[in-house]
Amino acid sequence: EVYDPLQAYNRSMYWVNARTDDFLLNPAVAGYRRITPGFFRRGVTNFFENLDDIPTLLNQVLQLKWRGAWDTSRRVVTNSTLGLAGLIDVADRWQITRHDEDFGQTLGHYGVHRGPYIMLPLFGPSTLRDAIGRGVDLLAMGWVDPVQLDHHPHRRYPYYPLLVVDTRANTAFQYFETGSPFEYELVRLLWVTTRRMDVAK
Repeated sequence: EVYDPLQAYNRSMYWVNARTDDFLLNPAVAGYRRITPGFFRRGVTNFFENLDDIPTLLNQVLQLKWRGAWDTSRRVVTNSTLGLAGLIDVADRWQITRHDEDFGQTLGHYGVHRGPYIMLPLFGPSTLRDAIGRGVDLLAMGWVDPVQLDHHPHRRYPYYPLLVVDTRANTAFQYFETGSPFEYELVRLLWVTTRRMDVAK
């Protein structure tokens, strides 16, 4: 059983996210794929994955996962230098393991309960703990500011649209395509189960 006291809101937001997908994000992804070559899209994905390794590293240190932190630090250094700011995933070719940690997992690691289930605008399924964790990770990235967005505001114009489109392009899930009349409950269960496994690993 999943604690879902905000179910009326969550179901409405599920529908809003689905419509946003239909009328905005999926058409943007289709256009992006149509006008950009594969090597460009791969480079963009590599770039953002390299940036994602930074909060992973911070959370590995907070969880005292030193072996994983060593892997991630090697990935960041390798891809940021030899990989031309992360555009080429050299670390993957060298078989340096990629990990994925966030502050929601860090909170779970130290026993913080997941709290109520909540459907976030655009981001989709979450829990109160993971929503807070996402916010902390965003603040941490803003503090580290590896792309120097604060000092070069014009970089935000390509950065954020590419981030949104690349994230959606690499997310396989599509709303209302499971064929189940209980899709909301199914997605909720899968999300909570997956996050439980993420915390336990």
